[in-house]
Amino acid sequence: MLQHYIEYLTNQIRQHPKIRKNAQLKGAKWTRSGYDLAAEIVSNELDQLLTGTEKKELGTTISAKTLSNMYRGAYRLSYPIDPRTLNTLTKLTRFLGYPNWDDFAETADVANQVQAGDDDPEKAAIYILKAAIALEFRFYCALPSIDPSKAETHFKPNSPAFNRLMDNLMHFQNSGQHIANPYNPSTYDILETELLESSKDRARFRTREYWLLCWWDDAAKRYARRHKAIEDHFYTLVKTDAGWLVQDNSTLADVLDTVVHQ
Repeated sequence: MLQHYIEYLTNQIRQHPKIRKNAQLKGAKWTRSGYDLAAEIVSNELDQLLTGTEKKELGTTISAKTLSNMYRGAYRLSYPIDPRTLNTLTKLTRFLGYPNWDDFAETADVANQVQAGDDDPEKAAIYILKAAIALEFRFYCALPSIDPSKAETHFKPNSPAFNRLMDNLMHFQNSGQHIANPYNPSTYDILETELLESSKDRARFRTREYWLLCWWDDAAKRYARRHKAIEDHFYTLVKTDAGWLVQDNSTLADVLDTVVHQ
């Protein structure tokens, strides 16, 4: 699921004006010297774009080997994104004109949903479902900050799924606990996806999901709670003018654990 972000990122890098206008980088495949040149272009642009503080925090250089791994499919992305990887992704998204990685990921989600919808409506529904689950995890990673408007790209506003997500986020915001501390091991994975029924404007899916959420307490300077579970979820998606959106998310975890992801 997460590799589509790298594919979208590399495609966008190819379309950058300073990459496109270079004759050596117009070919379908880049040579070793091509990756060196692309890394130099990115670094020079970052030197102009980033503030002094950002340069100290992120640096301005991009490894040619990193770019090569991305284009060859050897660069693996998984949540949670470790600080070093996030620095690399942030620099590349800043090169492309995005303020941060999360904004880039949201744009990639929308672009891929549109493409999937053009090719296969059923594929679009399952794509937006997986993107919605990824977005939920990113919301947890962003705490204590909450921006409900960003959820509306994947969840139907004021629906049961949307309200549940907001309730969970508010609970952890009020608790003062988060998973944004360095090297937090929290992660998730979608183990199974099954289409239960579908029509032109409604689809139901069953998923089996693995969730590990390790909530850090800043005041106590320790992990306050840990949720590790494999959960079956039942999702309903509806087709709207804005595309497919998650309307409902039900699971037995509602009964077993009402404090963490449900």
